[in-house]
Amino acid sequence: MKQNEHLNKALAAMLRPLARMLLRNGVSYKAFAELAKRVFVETAREEFRIPGRKQSDSRVSVITGLSRKEVKRVQTEPPREGEGMLRLYNRAARVIYGWVNDPDFQDGNGEPVRLQMESEAGELDFVRLVRRYSGDAPARAVLDELDRVHAVGRHDDGFLSLRIRSYAPPNEMDPKKLDYLGQAGAALVESVDLNWQDSDAAHFHGLTAHSVSAESLAAFRAAAMDKGDKVFQQAEALLPSQKSGSDQEAGVVFFTFER
Repeated sequence: MKQNEHLNKALAAMLRPLARMLLRNGVSYKAFAELAKRVFVETAREEFRIPGRKQSDSRVSVITGLSRKEVKRVQTEPPREGEGMLRLYNRAARVIYGWVNDPDFQDGNGEPVRLQMESEAGELDFVRLVRRYSGDAPARAVLDELDRVHAVGRHDDGFLSLRIRSYAPPNEMDPKKLDYLGQAGAALVESVDLNWQDSDAAHFHGLTAHSVSAESLAAFRAAAMDKGDKVFQQAEALLPSQKSGSDQEAGVVFFTFER
């Protein structure tokens, strides 16, 4: 297997749990791709300079595979907000946005109207709402997703009503947990990447996995929590805080996994 094939396999393995988390929290592929594009451009510009030469859009284009026009857009266009973000939302979120903000789907008080799934020709209904804000997605599939996040009320007369004003997947993650994801995930990947490049400055990392019976899993969890906490405290004691004179950061990430 060639190196790129190994890298692609590793990347796919890392992306799978990330994709699961993003989909669970309503992040569409377009939103992920737009963010990834910005990170690629910023990283190429800041970390892949040729010594003594100004980093140009052309070079960023060459190493990222993006066109120069797209490189310039990413650098000059501020991140989208409000309506500008609409096309990046997943399709269910876009339908909720339209239901809340489109005057055609509001009552006299500016509130989202109740809608039939499908009505007579010319009348506004859920199918037309989906068609306007979600492109070619089947209305039934969009309704299934809105049901999953408890966004729609179904009534005995066959009408649908909107229960929430923004897409809010169930069991949304605590922002602090998301911050931890960024810090811990980035630290792991950075350590592995450094170890590939410079063995003299290698960082410790290890992975071990074994088949574990259901009977011994509970004991493993308890032992890992106890021993892991002790190892973590010992490592942390080796890193006294520096109040000034250093821009380096060092630490330890310790976790167990099951799959």
